[in-house]
Amino acid sequence: IVACYQGYVDIVIALAQCPHLDVNWQDNEGNTALITAAQAGHITITNYLLNYFPGLDIEKTNVFGFTALMKSAMQGRTECVKALMLAG
Repeated sequence: IVACYQGYVDIVIALAQCPHLDVNWQDNEGNTALITAAQAGHITITNYLLNYFPGLDIEKTNVFGFTALMKSAMQGRTECVKALMLAG
């Protein structure tokens, strides 16, 4: 999640190779890798998560009830909003 929030694309790609990675894992506030990447406006990571993780739950909410789409819209991250809307 930290790598997604900070925009460390290479680390996200490397971690994706781990066989036991849970892409829908939530931190103590319920944020997922997708929520953190989208709210930070990291479109490359957002697209990577959307395209390479078939089990990704784009409707997952944090403890405040916000999805990745909602968080990216609240932060004005239009590129991420578009990508999330196209993903479903």
